[in-house]
Amino acid sequence: MANIDVDKILLSLGWFGPYQRQQCVYFALAMTGAAYAILAYIFAAYRPPFACDVPVNNSLVASVVNGTDIQLIGSTCEINVVKNKTNSSGHDVLMTLPCHYGYNYDIQQDTVITEWDLVCQSEGKGGLTQSMVTFGQMFGSVIFLPLADRYGRKKIMISVGFSMFLVATLISLSPNYYVYIAMKFLTGATLEGYGMTMYTYIFEMFPGKYRSYIGIFGAFWWSTNVITLTAFGYGLQNYSWRILHLALGLMAFINLFIFWLCDESLRWLVANGKMKEAQKLIQKIAMKNKKDPDKIVPLLSSLDSEAENGVVYEKEEKINNDIHVTSPVNPVSSAIDPVTSEVNPVTSRSSNNPTVLDIFRNAFVCKIALIWMFTWFTNGMTYYGLLYSSVQLEGSRFLNFFVNGLVEYPSCVVFAILVNMNSISRKKLTIGFHLLAGIAMILSVVLISFREKHEIFVKLAIACSFIAKTGIAGSYNSIFIYTPETFPTNLRNMGIGIGAFGSHIGGVIAPFATLLAFHVEWGPGVVFGACCLIVSFLLLFLPETKGRPLPQTIMEMKQWNKKHCNQSDEKTIYVN
Repeated sequence: MANIDVDKILLSLGWFGPYQRQQCVYFALAMTGAAYAILAYIFAAYRPPFACDVPVNNSLVASVVNGTDIQLIGSTCEINVVKNKTNSSGHDVLMTLPCHYGYNYDIQQDTVITEWDLVCQSEGKGGLTQSMVTFGQMFGSVIFLPLADRYGRKKIMISVGFSMFLVATLISLSPNYYVYIAMKFLTGATLEGYGMTMYTYIFEMFPGKYRSYIGIFGAFWWSTNVITLTAFGYGLQNYSWRILHLALGLMAFINLFIFWLCDESLRWLVANGKMKEAQKLIQKIAMKNKKDPDKIVPLLSSLDSEAENGVVYEKEEKINNDIHVTSPVNPVSSAIDPVTSEVNPVTSRSSNNPTVLDIFRNAFVCKIALIWMFTWFTNGMTYYGLLYSSVQLEGSRFLNFFVNGLVEYPSCVVFAILVNMNSISRKKLTIGFHLLAGIAMILSVVLISFREKHEIFVKLAIACSFIAKTGIAGSYNSIFIYTPETFPTNLRNMGIGIGAFGSHIGGVIAPFATLLAFHVEWGPGVVFGACCLIVSFLLLFLPETKGRPLPQTIMEMKQWNKKHCNQSDEKTIYVN
């Protein structure tokens, strides 16, 4: 029995007509709200320079040290008691006191850090606020994404999208730190449920051969949102973090209108046998795109008849940012390739129902999975670590963050070339991006060590940090293409899921990079750079996938890799 191809209907409706363009506008607005929700931490939780506040009356201290000719000087996390008209850096320090009188912050704006004094003994609580977002994303991916497969894309987008809007705005009313981190957790959970479901929805709208353009658009639009966030941070720099959170939360206003703006996914309707709803949607799209519905609806009728004859419709999960769309398949079984978005036949599920344990039972596949887990971990930690710490670099924090987003565009261009051309080696490109990031980070550490000799070294170090950001942004884009090509079809989703898990762990650690830099300035650069260089070495042990057919089983994968090693010049069908 032939596989059912919904793409034929989508092509007949016009792949990028007025209807699809309108939906892409909604997608862009939704992506902006999601990006601002996850990145609000950068300006809302900014840690300015600070020192301990000192008491006005130092008579009590004078009685302790048995003298009146003393001076109290506040420094970071302690008060130095020194002889009058001396400084706290010499041997005249008589004693030190804890910061019992609060802190003086070198900033007019109230941030999350300054309002609740998340410094010194409480400094770890600052990074934890953003880590809670990542924990929430893990929770949201487990809860909401399967629900979207079961109950439909639109229902989840409506309910979770509305919840996300409420959380993103009401977080500005948090009365204390613990309510705030609880709201950050809910932000991550609703963000993952809404954002990933919307991402799946928009990809399911396009035929396979045009779907890569949405990925390219998504990469460019994310970078654009990073840049435009600077305007909010700069414009509201003299206002409380609560106003900033409220302004950024209101940018998710589009979530309130999903019921009227979006329809159910045609692929999901067909995959779940809801042919009447699918027919109505086809007629609506046809009218919007000025197509004749009478010529397109019969295609759905043929699908309906095949369904009645025993065609089974199967739903594929969407893990992290990888693209998995719903598509009807035959009873034998098949899987959707996340790169080409085409249906590939595999062996029957009755005889081959793999689990994640199968990845670790096979040494060859286990090696690949572990390499990808560390690679994704490194990318998540380094990308967000550089993003979060950019506002702590010397110079204007707003300019630094703006440039930090701007340097992502070159990597987006390379990504666009990658998904539309097949002449670029996956392995070499991915290794090249990691080498660029790793070497640039190490150079940044070396250059900053000469800061006392000339200020030019500080500027060069910052430039190297931006170059590293270009490299890690490019590697993040490339591993989304390379990773699924290295797993057999019946383990591909689980392989990508392992990588996504590593990325989330890196995202949990990333906010603490700024904290590490305050204590060990060269620490984050060395950690990020070393991990990127280690990844560059480990990637050498992965097979090159350019110009090779995708493996469908573990056995075929072993044969494929052996054949690839022994006959690298053999001509085969190219992987898109």
